[in-house]
Amino acid sequence: MMKLNETTPLVPTIPVIPRDVADAIEWARKMNGSVEFIARRWQDVDRFDGPTSELLWSIPFDTLMAALINGYEIELSPKEAAAKERKEACEILRKEYVDVRRKEREWARLRCGSTSAEYRGFAESIQFAARTLKLDISEVTE
Repeated sequence: MMKLNETTPLVPTIPVIPRDVADAIEWARKMNGSVEFIARRWQDVDRFDGPTSELLWSIPFDTLMAALINGYEIELSPKEAAAKERKEACEILRKEYVDVRRKEREWARLRCGSTSAEYRGFAESIQFAARTLKLDISEVTE
């Protein structure tokens, strides 16, 4: 028999659900508010029907229960997901650019010209990548 490690806390699952399901959950909470009421809407197909129930049925019961008890995150739309990925890419490029420029200055200060030129080349490559990806170059400058 497996023993639980008493020092490791259990972390609740926070599901990611579609926006329309989240809206249905919030509507059902306003109507009655109880987890039991919403669970019954999900389970009793003959008694409850309509758009709210159909949205609740679109996710598994355990996901619904986790959302009701632990909270939930709303699934990003394709446009929101693309914007998030773009922002993350900008941040990665910005950090790399700042780091490369810092190293370039350090090598220039130490009078190691060839290595300084290499870092300058890296920085220009990052700027080129940003332009190629159509990222605002001001987002990746110092």
